Amino acid sequence: RLSIGGEPWRPWMSIVVIAAYLAFFPIAIGMLRGLQAPSAASVELLRSCSAGWWATLTRLRFPAAVPSLIPALRLAAAAAVIGAIVAEISTGTAGGIGRQIIVFSQQATGDSARLYAAVLAAALLGVVLTALVGLVELALRRYSHPPGTGTASEGR
Repeated sequence: RLSIGGEPWRPWMSIVVIAAYLAFFPIAIGMLRGLQAPSAASVELLRSCSAGWWATLTRLRFPAAVPSLIPALRLAAAAAVIGAIVAEISTGTAGGIGRQIIVFSQQATGDSARLYAAVLAAALLGVVLTALVGLVELALRRYSHPPGTGTASEGR
């Protein structure tokens, strides 16, 4: 039997791994694209001011990555919800939304309201995660500026 840190592997852990795996790649690619977004002249300017690696990351690269990171987070939220639902179906975990959709779709001839309730619960979960990404976007709004309008710190 598989165990991590003395804890036995539980079926829900497989679901978490699959959802995290599907969410990781959009975030990693969006963040990498954003971290490489600053022009060479901007990076060189910070180097000429004796800015170290950490200062360059926090003052230039991370603010430049925010406009690429927000859409990646939205995509990752949708992928994680879909991945969790599909993982619940394939692992046979009882009680999850995905498993409920399968069970209620097999019984849809008698009571289709349960099937629609499970599908609406899945949609609501997606809406909640999208709203959480919206809150992150509001928190990082000061860094989101259209390209070509200058830096985020101008006018402050």
